[in-house]
Amino acid sequence: GGTAGEKSFYDAFWSATSRFHELLIDEYGYTQEQITFLFEDMGGSEASRIVDTESKREQVLAAFAELAETVQPSDRFLLFMLGHASRTGRGDLKFNLRGPDITEAEYVTLINAIPAERQILIFGFPYSGKLVPQLSKSGRIILTSSSPNEGYSVQAGFGNFFVDAFFSAANDTDRNGDISLLEAFLSLQTRTKDFYEKDGKVQSEHPHLDDNGDRDATRNLAAVAEETDDGALAEKTFLGTRRSALQSPPPEPEVLTDV
Repeated sequence: GGTAGEKSFYDAFWSATSRFHELLIDEYGYTQEQITFLFEDMGGSEASRIVDTESKREQVLAAFAELAETVQPSDRFLLFMLGHASRTGRGDLKFNLRGPDITEAEYVTLINAIPAERQILIFGFPYSGKLVPQLSKSGRIILTSSSPNEGYSVQAGFGNFFVDAFFSAANDTDRNGDISLLEAFLSLQTRTKDFYEKDGKVQSEHPHLDDNGDRDATRNLAAVAEETDDGALAEKTFLGTRRSALQSPPPEPEVLTDV
């Protein structure tokens, strides 16, 4: 979780990142040792219990360096980044931290240094689509909250929408008891669109997904499913093995009418 700037964003970022931490441990059986949790500060009793360190430049660089040394090619690497971002005068992306930021080029280098052949990268911040062309590769699923040019001032709540998707059996469209990355993405699309429509504002962030290594993320995936193979890997990829299957609601009874 990056720097929030004001309490409403702080609360939203904390809610999403802490709930995602809880989801991984409680539902998917991750251990505390398998998770590195960096947040804006260590304030509050709950934060001090689960946050490893503050998300400042030095600590973020150190976390990536340790992961580059310990993660194996056969492992799966999952990165969840949520916060604000800005662009420099040259158009370079900066994810906002307390103190000096880390540049777009540095993040690309840090992520590419992780040797895991299977990677899930979730970017919930303005201009996040800008990272796709530089990070797209085989075996890597990239999910962003926005296009390369969307520097929105209003945020729909990407992080919480993403986490919410894994608790709703309604999103389990194939009824296999869990939510795939594709099902989570489709839920994000719908909830983001509904947020702006309900608020009466022009939609200023559009989730994108890339999972075929073609350096081109897809928006409105359901509408172009026949024209792209984005989504094929995400459809069969899950956060892990769920401890208990989601219970889908029974199908609606068929209504018979006399002819």
